[in-house]
Amino acid sequence: MELPAEAGTLAGNMVKIEKVDGTILVGGRKVIMPDIMASNGVIHGIDGVILETTVAIDTTEAPATVTGIMDDLKPIGETLSLDPDFSTLVAAVSSAVPPAGAKPITEVLSPQGPITVGA
Repeated sequence: MELPAEAGTLAGNMVKIEKVDGTILVGGRKVIMPDIMASNGVIHGIDGVILETTVAIDTTEAPATVTGIMDDLKPIGETLSLDPDFSTLVAAVSSAVPPAGAKPITEVLSPQGPITVGA
């Protein structure tokens, strides 16, 4: 990926991805644990929270299935729940109440993808 770049969020906003003094930043947050692979995407641990105001998810298109080396990996939600470093995130996601008409975030992180999570 060429930097700087932008990536879309679940709420439809864009966050800037940049490299500053050798450090990768996503939405101004430092990536501290990059490239944690899961069967449905990748997790990048960040040092803070990127707040979103709305979550609206288009589920009309079926995602592509990744095969081969990805077969031994677990989905993002399960990968996060197995790592105690993400226990606060897992608790917050599990108790989050989505806006009217939106899917629960736990369903969004189900075995579909590809998904990139900044956790």
